[in-house]
Amino acid sequence: MSLPVVTQPEGVFFDMPFRDYLAAPGFSQSMSKHMNPPARLTAYMAEKREQTDEQLMGTLVHARILDPSIPLPRIAVTPERYPSGLDSKPWHMGARYCRDWVADRKADGLVVMSGTEYNRLPDIIDAIRSNESAADIFSTGKGEVSVFNELATDHGLVLCKSRLDWVPEQPFLADIKVVQNGMASPEEFAQLVHDRDYDVQAYSNLLAWNRQGSVEDGKSAFLFVVVERNPPFLVNVLRVCEGQLQAGMEKWDRRLRTYARCVRDGVWPGYTIGPNGYTTMTESSKSRKARGP
Repeated sequence: MSLPVVTQPEGVFFDMPFRDYLAAPGFSQSMSKHMNPPARLTAYMAEKREQTDEQLMGTLVHARILDPSIPLPRIAVTPERYPSGLDSKPWHMGARYCRDWVADRKADGLVVMSGTEYNRLPDIIDAIRSNESAADIFSTGKGEVSVFNELATDHGLVLCKSRLDWVPEQPFLADIKVVQNGMASPEEFAQLVHDRDYDVQAYSNLLAWNRQGSVEDGKSAFLFVVVERNPPFLVNVLRVCEGQLQAGMEKWDRRLRTYARCVRDGVWPGYTIGPNGYTTMTESSKSRKARGP
């Protein structure tokens, strides 16, 4: 994979459509997740991906909260049952009828959702809007802001891009996450921050904005507005701590340097092989804990 010709200028863009942001050159935090080892990134960039139900729900929630003026995509809701001979059976994607039904709707440009997922959407939106802290965050500001920066590394300059969920007038950035029940608690979401690289997202977004935004409008904190996807649709507003931002910075800087080196050399390596043709493993922390003292 080679670095595309950079035609995207640096700066903050408030009205860039998402499809244009995706097509624009630049190294993003979502790309950085696939740098271990770097060979994974080439496969990630080449594959055609479809949104999971969880990702689709997040997209729809973002659209309704961050910019209600933008119409939702056309949605096809799967039936509860499908015809089978003289009878009907519960809908499931193992049946050819169901697979063909979904394929036909996608071919027509529709987004397919289950009835259960579709019926949750208004409740999730209402839960965010009725939460006092979340409502205050989204009362003023701009959503879906694109930021482009050239960052220096030991291996040359790299154009980086970030898509910021919400830039409020307050001195922080905010992002919406839709999670499974129980995951909006501080303890459980802290684990998601680590496992899903939300720490990298927080750090890289703050870095992007503070390099390109005005000095008077600098942001010093990152908040996640977290909503659970099942009743009672609990909402929590959680601030990223300094330790998480430090971890995000270390991961981002390491991956950015590796990306720059790979682009410079045109080499995207896989796993490192030891001098004898193999690598000796070390015992995992889980194994040590299970084995006991």
